[in-house]
Amino acid sequence: MAAKQKDVDWSGVELHYCAGIRSLKDIGDEYGVSDAGILKRAKRDGWTRDLKAKTKARAEAKVSAAAVSAVVSEQKRANQNELIEANAEILAKADLLNRKDVILALDVSRSQLQEVATLCDPKFHDMLIAVGEMMDKSGRDENGKMVVDKVNELYFYIIGLAGRVKLAKEIAAAFGVYIPMQRKILKLEDDGNRNQTELDALLARINASAE
Repeated sequence: MAAKQKDVDWSGVELHYCAGIRSLKDIGDEYGVSDAGILKRAKRDGWTRDLKAKTKARAEAKVSAAAVSAVVSEQKRANQNELIEANAEILAKADLLNRKDVILALDVSRSQLQEVATLCDPKFHDMLIAVGEMMDKSGRDENGKMVVDKVNELYFYIIGLAGRVKLAKEIAAAFGVYIPMQRKILKLEDDGNRNQTELDALLARINASAE
């Protein structure tokens, strides 16, 4: 039997009725009133189920927000991955280019050092002196003034002791820069520095020949 009208919590019934989600039977079972009784009260007090549309719209908005958030999060992760990949590609290319540049610089410096070592060979050095003497265009001009062949003078300076020592020092300085760079880029261990050993050996040959 339905509860007496005076015992019914009509405020609660009104809230659920206006929300428009629960059925009248479900509401009536909770508050002890019949479907007809709810309809009669609603008609008398002018209740409307206007909150149903708002509730549904809010629920849909929550679902949409969750869906959009998932899409945005996924897109954000995709963008982050693309950014990481792009920057990794840039760093990799720069690293490879640096390795090639340092190796090339070392090869050039090593080749120059070999040339200086060759200049220190006594037999080869004698040949260079002979060639220089043959190419020397120094002499007196039409006025009898002595004119020195500047190109030949530079040639003799280069093949001479002073020139060889200067070149050796400059190349050694270059090695002192490039070798640490190479070992840092290639992540080599500190022990067994073969390049430095080769440099020391060549410099020793140059110094021995110059004495």
